[in-house]
Amino acid sequence: MRCQAEKERSLWPAIGVGIGLILLINGTDPYSNYVVRSSSFTREQFPFAVLLSLLFLVFIVNPLLRAGGRRAFRRGELAAVVAVGLVGGIVPRMTGRMIPTITAPYYFGTPENEWPDYVWPRLNRWLAVEDAEGGVTAFYQGLAEGRATPWAAWVAPMFWWSGLVVAILTTALCLAVILRRQWADHERLTFPHAEVSLLLAEGPEAGRRFPPYVYSRLFWAGFAVPCGAMLWNDVGFFVPDFPTLRILADYTLLTLHRSFPQLYLKFDFYVFCFAYFTPVNLLLSLWLFHLLAVLQIGLSHRMGFGPSTPDAGVTWQNYWSIAVFVLWGLWVARRHLCDVARKALGGARGVDDAGELLSYRAAFFGAALSIAFTVAWLHQAGMTPGTAALLTALELIAHLGMAKIVAMAGLVSLRVPMSGVGAFKTAMPPHLLTDGTIVVTNLLVALWGGVAKGFFMPAAFNAARLGDAISGRKRGLAGAILAGTVLSLVVCAGAMIALSYGVGAENFGSYDFTIGNRYTFDYIVQDLKGKTSPEAQPYLPWYGLAGAGLTALLIFLTYRFPRWPLHPLGFTISFAWPTRGSLLSIFLAWAFKFLVLRFGGALLYRQLRVVVIGGLLGYVAAVVLSFVIDLIFFHGHGHAVHQPPLV
Repeated sequence: MRCQAEKERSLWPAIGVGIGLILLINGTDPYSNYVVRSSSFTREQFPFAVLLSLLFLVFIVNPLLRAGGRRAFRRGELAAVVAVGLVGGIVPRMTGRMIPTITAPYYFGTPENEWPDYVWPRLNRWLAVEDAEGGVTAFYQGLAEGRATPWAAWVAPMFWWSGLVVAILTTALCLAVILRRQWADHERLTFPHAEVSLLLAEGPEAGRRFPPYVYSRLFWAGFAVPCGAMLWNDVGFFVPDFPTLRILADYTLLTLHRSFPQLYLKFDFYVFCFAYFTPVNLLLSLWLFHLLAVLQIGLSHRMGFGPSTPDAGVTWQNYWSIAVFVLWGLWVARRHLCDVARKALGGARGVDDAGELLSYRAAFFGAALSIAFTVAWLHQAGMTPGTAALLTALELIAHLGMAKIVAMAGLVSLRVPMSGVGAFKTAMPPHLLTDGTIVVTNLLVALWGGVAKGFFMPAAFNAARLGDAISGRKRGLAGAILAGTVLSLVVCAGAMIALSYGVGAENFGSYDFTIGNRYTFDYIVQDLKGKTSPEAQPYLPWYGLAGAGLTALLIFLTYRFPRWPLHPLGFTISFAWPTRGSLLSIFLAWAFKFLVLRFGGALLYRQLRVVVIGGLLGYVAAVVLSFVIDLIFFHGHGHAVHQPPLV
């Protein structure tokens, strides 16, 4: 018992470090984004800042602890730090969409945009920050000298919106616990994010202070390539005419024909390094299905057939594809889910949940209560109970789909092509909805639709998978993740609000604070007016059914024929913007890995992981140095050398 207690206590220092680091990340991210205007460190599925924190512990803190004769952080403890960071790292992007939206209606509303007539009367007061005594005006323009920050105006809206966020977070953590064994043990998903984290956290050999991969020449060869290439481009910061490597900095647009979507070509070392750990058939499916989506859209435009939208209905197909993908996965997991339910409801002795972050009973009832709270919140905000339940279900499908795609493919820049809110708006014409439902649905476009990474779900599943590397009891980790994320929300929102009152949010130069936050309310006006003259989309239902049918066929072929090369995952996100923006990196990762496996087999693949890890660290070093250069020489006019294709 004493030994077990010591193991439990040993995890708490790492948890404390993890919470401290994620609070530091969330407190400084607004300054980096809106003041320095440099690289974005928190937008990806695996936030760059979290990776940097892990490397800080591995290469600086641990060697210093060993030099001082103290016990360094072990692999499992570092996994706990990353688990806390992955979930808390979602907060900056979410806050960066939520705060601009809830401050916009009373500041930007004018007789010309008709918000006072259509939006204000239908908007519950606790959903937005009112411009009482010019509080919102000062938020966008900056406080007058000597005036105190009006924190009181923020209490009610932030309290209620935070309640919804906590419910969504709790749902994600509970579902991650419920499905972890199915995904990790039964389906054997690869979880590349967790795999890379554990490789980086590998302990040193006896007598050494750094992980063994550092002492390999292959590591330094990989390190030199991205670091040298990006530092070469940094010279262009100071010499405008310097011949830089444009393919690393800007997109080259390849136009096939004016009717076809353009191909976005840019090489991203961050995407490439993580993609190396993705199964080769998934990489093939990702780039090939994207090219097929481009072909479908172009032919549809040329022939004048199909939905009259820029994507010609492909995004709608993608959502139905994700829905089938998720529902099939739940059907495959039915026995495991029954075991979880029996354990939660009746305490089935044959079902072991000792190794999970939460007991199955806590996870089962936690998920049920948090989902019920979400539905009740939406109803209280203005939606009818039926539409609130439907919208929650559609969003859960999108979040679970994104979590499984990330667990399988490991792409760092990835988002759903259409969120549950988007699917709801597409499927439900305005004339079938109440005014309150229209208002709340469009507000959620900014929160659920804007944070289209699947919200907390992919991070929660990776955190649960990282828990497998922790020995002994790990139940405290789930509570630490929840507490760290809630504190991160307070810190990030507080920093963003204080910074806005200090310099004026309109001076950030951010799309979210100047243009993006207005679309929500323009859509509300548009939808309320559209109730009298709804626009028909006769093709969309058939396109959705076609997407569902093709996905079902791909699932059958994948499971029936082991050598079938195309996976349905590639079709689910075939026209998502990160897939478009990462096309070249995904293709080159596929080609490189295909050749490695073809001529060197699994042995060469494992040996070359050292090169890829070196490349990842070289990229990190170059990005950090570029940020320091921006901080010193280009403050306020930085260079986004790390800008993932994720908006």
